[in-house]
Amino acid sequence: MLPSPDALTRSNVVNTDGASTVALAAPGAGWSLYVTEITIVNTSATPVTVDIQNGTGGAVRWTLYVPANDQSQQTFVNGLGGFSENTAVAFDPSAAVTSLTVSMNGFKRQVV
Repeated sequence: MLPSPDALTRSNVVNTDGASTVALAAPGAGWSLYVTEITIVNTSATPVTVDIQNGTGGAVRWTLYVPANDQSQQTFVNGLGGFSENTAVAFDPSAAVTSLTVSMNGFKRQVV
């Protein structure tokens, strides 16, 4: 069953300093997030790995390798879960780069 339209969330965030950054904001008390798609574009000459985290500085839920001057994409058919209630989804690049653009789609689901 697909989530209702009001449960869908998306973001497009640019990072240049290599610090852990919020991609999808915390959904509110009683809700947790699931990621369905990630696209990361790296415009630098430096390849990076990007950790998808349970909140900024939190536990790593997935890692993507992004080549220099290239992109990486990942689709999660059932949604990447494991994010705590009312906690943002963050990303943490392994290094500062010229420009790293992270786009995410996902949905929130009520915690049972």
